[in-house]
Amino acid sequence: MWVRRTVRQLTIVGCTGVIALLLGVFTASATTSLGPHEARIATNVSHVIRVDLGPLGSLEIPSPAPWPLGVQVDVGEIPATLTEVENPLQSLSGDVAAYAAFFADPRAGIEDAALALVNDAARRTVLVWSLLLVAVAIGQLAAGGLLRREVREKLRRAGVAPLAATTALAVLAVPLSAALTARPETGRPSAVLSELGGPLAEARVSGQVAALLDSYGERALEELRKNDEFYAELATNVRAAYAEDAEPLAPRRPLAPVVPEPAASETPTPDATESPTADVSPTEDATETPTEDASPTSSPSPSPSPSPTRDLLPPDPVTLLVISDNHCNMGMGPVFGELARQSQADVILNAGDSTLGGSSVESICIDQIAKGLPADVPVVVADGNHDSSETSAQEAKVGWRVLDGGVIEVEGLTIVGNVDSRLTSVTLGNREYATRGEAAQVVTDAACAAVGRTAASPEASRDATPDASPSGRDDATGDAGRAADGNDNDDAADADAADDDAADGDDVVDILLLHDPYTGARVMQSGCVGLEISGHLHRRVGPTQQGLGVVYLSASSGGAKEGSVPIGPLQADAYVTVISYDRANHVPLALREITLGRDRQVTLGEWEAFPVRPTEPVTADLSVEAWPNR
Repeated sequence: MWVRRTVRQLTIVGCTGVIALLLGVFTASATTSLGPHEARIATNVSHVIRVDLGPLGSLEIPSPAPWPLGVQVDVGEIPATLTEVENPLQSLSGDVAAYAAFFADPRAGIEDAALALVNDAARRTVLVWSLLLVAVAIGQLAAGGLLRREVREKLRRAGVAPLAATTALAVLAVPLSAALTARPETGRPSAVLSELGGPLAEARVSGQVAALLDSYGERALEELRKNDEFYAELATNVRAAYAEDAEPLAPRRPLAPVVPEPAASETPTPDATESPTADVSPTEDATETPTEDASPTSSPSPSPSPSPTRDLLPPDPVTLLVISDNHCNMGMGPVFGELARQSQADVILNAGDSTLGGSSVESICIDQIAKGLPADVPVVVADGNHDSSETSAQEAKVGWRVLDGGVIEVEGLTIVGNVDSRLTSVTLGNREYATRGEAAQVVTDAACAAVGRTAASPEASRDATPDASPSGRDDATGDAGRAADGNDNDDAADADAADDDAADGDDVVDILLLHDPYTGARVMQSGCVGLEISGHLHRRVGPTQQGLGVVYLSASSGGAKEGSVPIGPLQADAYVTVISYDRANHVPLALREITLGRDRQVTLGEWEAFPVRPTEPVTADLSVEAWPNR
């Protein structure tokens, strides 16, 4: 008896659940956004996704959902007109940003809309199911079993059962007829969308949307074809250049380290004086104007001899591919990937400024570069002043290791670095989160702690380190302030201790990866890092001695130049560097700069030696005059 009762109750629960689910799914609706527009979406049984753009026409694509589920999208006007806001220009720029955000990553908008529909369908299903179960329970309690017996007796009468079946079929026929009835097709297929492929390849368009695609779509396609052809040929030329090169992976013979000639003095490399109100350009970094530091003690001579000899381990080389300042040149992704494969890179080092302004829309820039790179080669990035926390999150999402002030180990290398302490962006403005001195101290502390040393205080290395202020200091305390604190002797002792430790040999963090070389110059004074790799200036500097180590600055890998945005075929030559590094002895062995020309030619530079690490602090001159035509 109880078995039949249980089966009966479960059947009732199941049947009411199916009815509730069907009603919930086929009546779901939600309001979401399509760029700056409000859009009302609702499910139906047409098995078509139809986007109604009002006077602009419509767009239809086959529904990927199970038959017969379809979706109707009614796009409304932009909620606020220009006359309803205080600042029309600001409102319009916000609309443009909303359009850009949607079309840069439409999948996110579609996923949000689908989630809203699912949530509404779930709410409707639960509500209808609950009401049906309550109605059944009330009926059972009220009838006390009599209703069930009455129904059985009625169904035994002649003609009642067929009538009940006919009624049920009639109820089901209404939605089924709507699903089975062939709807007249509106609009026509678009050759432009078909060639682009993707989810809109089978779309049918009508109205002004169709006219716009006919008028401008072909032009856009032609530009896309040219762009794809340019970078595909560039990648092909990378393969050809490596195939013809006599020393594709490393110099045939080990290169002797360069011992710089002693100099009476060197011009220090001061920081840039940047105007917070200046127009922002992704290439303005290359034109920073240094300020002179008048301190006579700020330019020690480079060491004329290498560090004291020590027992060397058998070399254990690792290949690094260095890119920097790509500034959202998405076409370079496959080229970087081909360079990584041909050079057999073990690690890709990105010195920052992967985007133009660090906005969320620019996730497509990171995605496209990441797609072009080999999946098995780790990428380490130190974000630049044109990147942001949004950029860091996007890079982490694609699997890159984003440096955040600590020391990490990748492929047997120890790497330290951090995001830039500033933000320079058209969309997000100019901000400074920390001074260069403060930013350098964070990285210095991490590097020195990793090798068991005590980092010198910022003041200890300030005289030998470039600064943003004319006095060569980050703050107004100066020498008098330090003397008043009574810490000047301790600071000098810390600096001397760092020099002694650096001379001991190989107890250093292998690589400092920082976008800003002026911040890096402070870190290199500590002697806790052997090699600094930076970008920011859009021109090559080095390799040359810096602090108690060696510095190398990469030129733009995206062909960024002043006054232009690196979108489309290269408008200026791009540069990528391959570095061979001995991780057993913690020294760089050789580098070669690869030029990717506007004429699609690829030039593999000669292998070059690195200078030895100095035994006395050196302040490198990073000026254009010191490194012309680089």
